Amino acid sequence: TAQARFDAGKGIHASVQRSRAEFSQAQRAVTIARNDEAKAILDLEAAMGADLSSQIDPSDALTVSAITTNLADSLAKAKASRGMLLAVRARREAAASNVRAAQGQRMPQLYGAVMGDATNRRDMGGVSAGLTLSLPLFDGGRISAEVSQARSMKAKAEAGLKQAELTVEKDVRQAWLDVQSAQANVTSAEAAVKSAQAAYDVTALRVSAGKSILVEQLDALEALVRAKSDLAQSTFDQVLAVAKLNRAIGVQR
Repeated sequence: TAQARFDAGKGIHASVQRSRAEFSQAQRAVTIARNDEAKAILDLEAAMGADLSSQIDPSDALTVSAITTNLADSLAKAKASRGMLLAVRARREAAASNVRAAQGQRMPQLYGAVMGDATNRRDMGGVSAGLTLSLPLFDGGRISAEVSQARSMKAKAEAGLKQAELTVEKDVRQAWLDVQSAQANVTSAEAAVKSAQAAYDVTALRVSAGKSILVEQLDALEALVRAKSDLAQSTFDQVLAVAKLNRAIGVQR
């Protein structure tokens, strides 16, 4: 179009040169984008455990799952369902059980036994029963050492649980901040696309009416494409932020 307008004496040579430069730049951008797409598909196939030579066409649209809970509920749910915390709590309970078992060795032990004799003579058979009481009077410090060791393991487990709780809370809070920031970026990017589209439409009408040159339309088109690209990136960032929040909470999707 720029070349035809220039040949007809209705445009300037700068518009032709600018169009050629924009065309070359667009070709390079397409090549880079296709390369990035191919690498992303390879990453997807590797994550899926699929054959890297297979052809995958991710044609579904990128959608954002709505966040229906607040920060307090997310923290509470993470503390109740995060796998890391469940494992640490189980270790703490096991350590507490070991302490009770070690302390129980100091208590008197009462044993019972019952024996029965059976013969073909009535006066020779019978049943005998007995009780045995064991008192741990001297053990060379073995029980005390076992109790001390069990208590140390319990204290270590409680410290690990506290650290795990802090880690989980930090993960949730950071993921929540990322979600809020991503949502704000999407809102801003959507507004930018609307403004860029309106500016491009006006510029295109002016060029069609001969009130402006094609260079201005190309500039408006570049701004529109850049705004749409920013919106796509912002949407991706929001989806990723929501996924990280769900993982921090312990929600499976």
